[in-house]
Amino acid sequence: MQKDKRVTSVGVGDVQMFLAIPGGESFTVSIRGREFLEHSGEYFNFKFFQYVGRNEFYIGSSFRKNLSLDEPHNLGAPGTAAHVQLELDGIDNSRSAKGFVCLERGGDYPKGGFYCAEEKGFSLIAMFDFKSS
Repeated sequence: MQKDKRVTSVGVGDVQMFLAIPGGESFTVSIRGREFLEHSGEYFNFKFFQYVGRNEFYIGSSFRKNLSLDEPHNLGAPGTAAHVQLELDGIDNSRSAKGFVCLERGGDYPKGGFYCAEEKGFSLIAMFDFKSS
């Protein structure tokens, strides 16, 4: 199978997410040792889908590799420096979640975290650390 030319590398990731959903339920989702980091030009991104409780949860993210470190960057629309899309139960609640990202390490194998929330919806705190596979 030919590799997509837009994806220049894959990294193994550890991601820890804390999700609070409407109705007061909260979940911790831990993803360890899975290859799901992708690079596309000046961006890195990761996507994840899983059932949490009785809910379908999807996150898609895209961040510039060269964001300044140890400084919060606002999440914006697709194509901006930092973007997160969240879906719960197949409902596209937010194409552009509101919140921020902060990188401790940038480049091809980033480390950092982000916070995002949807008004009257859910909130998410995520910490990630990627390494070469």
